[in-house]
Amino acid sequence: RNQKKKKKKKKKKKFPRGFPPEGPLPARNGTGASSSPRTCASDGSEGIDRRRRGREAGNGMLPAEPQAQLGNTKDRKESLKRARETLGYAFSLPLGHHHLSPSPPVDHADEVSRLAATDAASENVISVVTRDNIRTLKAHTGSAANAAKSAAVLINPKDLERVRNAAKVLTPDDIQAQAVQLARERAAAAEQSRARKLKMEELELKRTANAKLSEAEIEAKNQNNCLLAKAMMQIEEEEDEIKHM
Repeated sequence: RNQKKKKKKKKKKKFPRGFPPEGPLPARNGTGASSSPRTCASDGSEGIDRRRRGREAGNGMLPAEPQAQLGNTKDRKESLKRARETLGYAFSLPLGHHHLSPSPPVDHADEVSRLAATDAASENVISVVTRDNIRTLKAHTGSAANAAKSAAVLINPKDLERVRNAAKVLTPDDIQAQAVQLARERAAAAEQSRARKLKMEELELKRTANAKLSEAEIEAKNQNNCLLAKAMMQIEEEEDEIKHM
């Protein structure tokens, strides 16, 4: 049993599939390749050197490039972190701005600001593609700030006068004079309304006097005249009798 346990302890550690990678080691920053063959030393020094060189080569490689399997170690975590940062930067770029350079730019502030300015400038431009032609149109924002300075505005005279008066700074004397003028205008308007009302009443009386009588009014008038005529005849007869006596 002790021998079996020793044999089990002597078993070599199994590396993940694809480790160590075949072929020559990549040079620093991924610019070339090493001509030395990959051999694994029994003392493990070659494996440590391979991991170190793989880590250095991984600094300048994009996620699409093959990298050495480093195992579940601190170096592998750092390499994966750099790969995620590079991949996030690649996805943050707009379509058509991706590049496949061996090493990503160290400072992306200038690139991001330039792309933001380009996008802001191209936001107001719309491309219309039809069967006959291709047109580039500028979007209409509709804000008054972007309107031309020579644009004309049409308003009625009352609004113009109101705006002019509102733009003036009046003194107390001017305010009092305006109040007096307003009172005079109101009194004149009331006098005109009263005169107009009296004139309308006078015209109404003339109209009723000159209007034609209806049949009922004519009949009532004739009846009144008949009664008056009878009364006058009786008065005359009585006067004649008194004279004969």
